[in-house]
Amino acid sequence: MRFSLFSLLSFLLYMGFAKNAFAQEPIPMDYFRSPINEKIELAGNFGELRPNHFHTGIDIKICGVEGLPIYAVADGYISRMAVSPVGYGNALYINHPNGYTTVYGHLYKFGNEYAKYMRQMQYQTQNFEQDIFPGAERFPVKKGDLIGFGGNSGGSAGAHLHFEVRETKSEKPVNPLHFGFDLLDTVSPVIRSIKIYPLEKNSFIQVNFTTKKIIKGYEGQTIKLDAFKYKGNYYLKSVASIQAHGPIGFAVEADDYIQGVSNKLGIFSVELCINSQRQYYHQMQKLDFSKKRYINAHTDFTEKMQSGRWYQKSFIGENNQLPIYNGLQNNGVINYSTGNNYNMAYYLTDASGNLSALTFKVTPVDEQVNPKNTDSLQNSLTRIPFNEPYSFANENFSVKIPQNTFYEDVFYTYKTSPKKPRVFSEIYEIGSPKIPVHDFFEIAIKADDLPARLAEKACILSMSTGYLGGNLQNGWLQAKSRTLGKFYISADTVSPVIVPINIKAAGSNLWASSGIRFKISDNMSGIKSYRGKIDGNWVLFQYDAKSALIYYLFDENCPPGNHSLEMEITDQKNNVRRWSATFFR
Repeated sequence: MRFSLFSLLSFLLYMGFAKNAFAQEPIPMDYFRSPINEKIELAGNFGELRPNHFHTGIDIKICGVEGLPIYAVADGYISRMAVSPVGYGNALYINHPNGYTTVYGHLYKFGNEYAKYMRQMQYQTQNFEQDIFPGAERFPVKKGDLIGFGGNSGGSAGAHLHFEVRETKSEKPVNPLHFGFDLLDTVSPVIRSIKIYPLEKNSFIQVNFTTKKIIKGYEGQTIKLDAFKYKGNYYLKSVASIQAHGPIGFAVEADDYIQGVSNKLGIFSVELCINSQRQYYHQMQKLDFSKKRYINAHTDFTEKMQSGRWYQKSFIGENNQLPIYNGLQNNGVINYSTGNNYNMAYYLTDASGNLSALTFKVTPVDEQVNPKNTDSLQNSLTRIPFNEPYSFANENFSVKIPQNTFYEDVFYTYKTSPKKPRVFSEIYEIGSPKIPVHDFFEIAIKADDLPARLAEKACILSMSTGYLGGNLQNGWLQAKSRTLGKFYISADTVSPVIVPINIKAAGSNLWASSGIRFKISDNMSGIKSYRGKIDGNWVLFQYDAKSALIYYLFDENCPPGNHSLEMEITDQKNNVRRWSATFFR
């Protein structure tokens, strides 16, 4: 890897800082074995950017098929067992004597002893979904014990093992790749582009390209610049010079890779330096589930909504409570005034220590007059201070927004549109779904146009996220939302749909089948519950929400012979669909 003298000096500074950043207890190297016997290949890594959260583990490929044996990585005991049609699906949690807990998610099935216990609990409670804490004495495990089989259960997008390491006391996830697992990685991160943000009224940025093109940006206007790699270092493509004045923020777009694997992975650390002095640094070593949604402050949420591109900001907003930052100068914001060129350098690493550097220069210039009057634009909007509670109400619509619901002050407009068919209110618009929202806020819509017969079926819908629920109180329908945008009253009167896959209503011969399968769906509020009975007795129908599949595997509760089947699916507004059949096996 080749660096300029400036890059080399900054790199040496970076390496010295990285050793001392985030001082913490030593990680027990080689304490854990691999959870699989095969070579570890990653489909996802720790800290990878995901919608509304960071990825808190590593996704290990399991040869593309369900059923790969999964092993306990160290001695301990099964502290938690969970089954869900979403999320981690079939998951096991093992507490270890060294103060860590390991998590194994999206399993195809548990090991025999655990599977038997889980099935007993499911029949005892007559519920597929479970979250059980067996206690330290029930299921002790030894390092290398077979505990389950890799799969695709829950919210998985393909067969893999989701593997986590958490601190047992705090339940905070830590980066598994620093526990000594055998993973060959010599590929440095790929820097794709940067984005520049003029942050205040006096902020100004001008980019002069080698093609003679000039782009200017003022408050509220951003500029994206592509990067390219040359002789081991990254530079800005076709950029002759950058001029700036006032408070400016930067963001970087980058991915990581491992040789032989095509999956895009997340970056471990990002550092931004000015004249060899650190301005910004973050590191993906430990996360906090309670703060996961602050990813929407860490990244450019609006850019992601518009283009699908992930930019990680190198400056910290007013309400960003992530614990991943260290040693920031002015919260990462750079105030360009006068003086010599600013030598800028980005340093990005992966968890194996592979480094990529992007260098560029910024020249301070005098203040420029913004041709657009941003004051008049903001004066036409309504401001919501992020650190204060806020409410808005008129005769038909109201919102109540708690303190710290937003990451920074928000400016919005309020509009109404005429109601549409099967809509029982006007359409109320407050703000935009492109504005990130951290916590739920209350919405209420006057329900004067709602027929009394639909009171129990009424709900508020968001045009961006769909069903929000709704409780009718004193003529107002109330619900909670985590997005801004357009809202209106509707009613869910339609029962869920049941589509049989391998059974007919009468006389099916299932002697060659392993079980019974259905597709289930709902048009508005979503599935609330599902029950299946054979010969009047509850049986275990398993539900995979992502594929809308519900299925029962034949067991001792359905011996060979003639049988009756009853299915009942209920949605969130208590609309019920029933389906019955007779069959032979």
